[in-house]
This record gives sequence, structure tokens and C-alpha cells, in this order.
Amino acid sequence: MLVNLGLTMLSGQPPHFIWVKDNGVFKRVWNGKIIELKQDGKGKIESNDRKFANFTLRSQDDLKKIYSKIAIDSFIKKAVKDYEGMRITQSPVWEATACFVLSSNNSISNIRNSVQLLMKKFGEKTEGMYEFPSIESIAKAKEPELRECKAGFRAKYLKCAANLLLENDYNFDSKDKAKEFLLECQGIGGKVAECICLFGYGFLDSFPVDVWIKRAMDEVYFQGKHSSIDSIQEKAGELWGSFQGYANHYLFYEFMSKKRK
Repeated sequence: MLVNLGLTMLSGQPPHFIWVKDNGVFKRVWNGKIIELKQDGKGKIESNDRKFANFTLRSQDDLKKIYSKIAIDSFIKKAVKDYEGMRITQSPVWEATACFVLSSNNSISNIRNSVQLLMKKFGEKTEGMYEFPSIESIAKAKEPELRECKAGFRAKYLKCAANLLLENDYNFDSKDKAKEFLLECQGIGGKVAECICLFGYGFLDSFPVDVWIKRAMDEVYFQGKHSSIDSIQEKAGELWGSFQGYANHYLFYEFMSKKRK
């Protein structure tokens, strides 16, 4: 399996907010057990729970095949070269939902801080570490308690999301159905819904558009012209089809690195 574990786990996806890195080993609690994930010097992934590791790292994804499908121009070709081995991860839908509800108008460091505080306050403790809070615990929580975890104005949206998932069957076989369902929740807009579809449901035909992806798409694929979110997502579908979620993540990192220079 082609993977750069450090790059993947620290690239602003849900594992970035949930897992803890300790001496090169990524750890988290899952179902009362501490899961460990690391990469040896030869690139081999080692874990005490292979099934969960494979789920998280989407071991079924053939990155070389995906690269051949998305690297159709010089910009993405360079992105693939610069960030080779960065995989799209998958997390349980509830975890992805909570993380991205907290991401609204927020920085990566603040999202992680808030998630870690929520885990400590509402998650079950195992050997000094905390599990991600259950849907039930957040649904029952009072908004002031959530604000104590730096959720801010997102506290009520987090409760809304928890209740939505708690009260409904949220298993879907397509991005469109999942997105329509998620948009029923106050505080979940198009970008957050697309993120949940990509990183929670695992629908690789998702294409979240934040301010940076819009700037990147406008500059690289719309000749500097301002475009609508609908036209950006239509263009992404035309260019990258069923793997546009991967193209999105690589586009973001390549564009951001270019802007930092």
C-alpha cells in the first residue's frame, strides 16, 4: 500500500483532530481499545488492529491508478509528486460530522483543540486516553458544556448534528442522498456536507469548496475568472470524475504551498 503515514494523518482530515502522535506512533481509543498505527523505515504500515487501520487509510484505494486518473495537467502532476503517498482517510460518519461541524470558520489547530477537549469531557477513558464522544453524549450535553470545549457558536450545530444522526438512519449509497440528508441540519452547509461525504461516507466523487479551493480553481482552471461553486464542482466532475475527492486534497496542498512561497 502506497502511503506517507505522517503526511496523511496530519493533513487536516479527521484523524488529524482525533489521533495523538507519540514518538512516531499514532494512537487513539476505539471501542475501549488503544489502536496504534505506525510506519517502519521501509514504508510498511504496522498496527495492532489491521482492520481499523485498513479502514482509516482506505487500503482498497490504488493510489497509482488514482494518480493516473487525476494527474492530467502539470499542476496536479506536480501536486502528486510533491505529496506522494497522501491518502484520503475514512472515519466513522459521526466522527467526521462532528469534526467538520466544528471546522466552520475555524483553524486546524483550533478544531483539534476543541475535539480533544470534547473527547476529554465526554469520551470514555482508557489507559489515560479518551475515546471520541458518542452521539448520545453530545445529544444530551448542554450547549454551555460544549462551549467550554471551545465549540463557540458551533455548539448548537453540534447538538443538531448529533440529534439528526441519532434519530435517523444515516446510511446512504450515494453522495447526493447523504448530502441532502446532512443539509437538513442547521449549521451544515454545502462545503461541510461535501467534507462529511468524502471523509465520513467515503464518497470520492465529493468536492468540498472552501475559499482556498475556490481560489485555486479560479486561478488554475478558470483563467483567473471568478466562478460559482456549482460551476467549480461541475468542472471538477468533468476533470476528475469519480476521484475528484483526491484531486481536491492534492489541489489544496499544492496551491497553498505555492501561495506560501
